[in-house]
Amino acid sequence: MRSSLDFIRRTIIDQGLLMTRHGVQEGTAENVSVLEIQEAILNGEILEDYWDDRRGPCCLIYGRALSGRDLHVVVTSDKVPVRVITVYEPRLPHWRSPRERGG
Repeated sequence: MRSSLDFIRRTIIDQGLLMTRHGVQEGTAENVSVLEIQEAILNGEILEDYWDDRRGPCCLIYGRALSGRDLHVVVTSDKVPVRVITVYEPRLPHWRSPRERGG
């Protein structure tokens, strides 16, 4: 089963999103604003689904903020409002490109 990006987008547009404590910590460390997170999700694509995550079904979204910044955002995919679990810029060694894991 695949997460629904349409559901996630509609939920964010209608109700906004919530940041988990970890999401706030990572966003602050990466100097990522909530607006950039929203832009990345609204302009993004789902790269991976995590249906058996301990926090409930989640997915990894890759998107580009309007500033041109590439971001990865892990969000809950079945809860309202959407919760941001973490956010970061995809970089080596973990990522070769925003869509391809490092090796």
